[in-house]
Amino acid sequence: MLLVIFTSIVAELSASSTTTVYVLPSTSIVAVGQTFIVEIKIYEVSDLYGWEFRLRWNPNLLDVVDVTEGNFLKQGGDTFFAKKANNTAGNILVDCTLLGNVPGVSGNGTLATVEFYAEVQGESILDLYETTLISSLEQPITHTANDGNVSTEPKAVGITDMLKPYVPIIVALIALAGIGSTSLWFFKFRKKEKREVVGAVPHVPTVTFEIEDDEEKVVTLLKSAGGRLYQSTIANQCRFSRSKTSKLLTSMESRGRIRREKRGREKVVTLIDEAEG
Repeated sequence: MLLVIFTSIVAELSASSTTTVYVLPSTSIVAVGQTFIVEIKIYEVSDLYGWEFRLRWNPNLLDVVDVTEGNFLKQGGDTFFAKKANNTAGNILVDCTLLGNVPGVSGNGTLATVEFYAEVQGESILDLYETTLISSLEQPITHTANDGNVSTEPKAVGITDMLKPYVPIIVALIALAGIGSTSLWFFKFRKKEKREVVGAVPHVPTVTFEIEDDEEKVVTLLKSAGGRLYQSTIANQCRFSRSKTSKLLTSMESRGRIRREKRGREKVVTLIDEAEG
């Protein structure tokens, strides 16, 4: 696109064969929030010793970032370059001259480069005015000046920009998911750990008791389970309270009928007669 614009500008300048100072590209299309560069060019000049121009724009739309000297006049020797920018008013004054008793430069090239920042959406003319060209004989050089134009468009919204307002919610959801996963893992781990007691105690189906004596209920239950059960299982199966179960088993253990062993938070009850048998 820029090549087509440049080609058309050169074609127009060639047809006129008049010294011209112009903005390149003549039309710039940029996104809001971006910087862009335009060049102040010169075409078909002879014996150029010094130059000056002013450039103005819509200050509500653009801000100038920097202005640098081009390489055209430097071909003739050392130069003096000066610039003065006013973003509030939206204009710059730029001038440059060769130093010493040297001939001027002829041909085509870049006088200066201007960098802008696009603040908001809109359009602005880059008005090139009060242009002055001076020869080595301190005579003005007749010329024309061509303006430029800038169109700024809304900044493209990426996926990151779209998700930015929802970042706190996403972080909270991830945290909750992590806590839920950890809790589930811990529950499964503890449940598995409870089942994997050394000398695993088998699950015992509910037994209907016809014996009235509490100790005999415990002995019958232990025998049906192969001689070993959790204390909590005995309490549940016999429908004893936890305190009653503890007192009953303590009594049986003191008389050598059972043996209790600590397994984590549980106690495993072993029928001594069954174990020895």
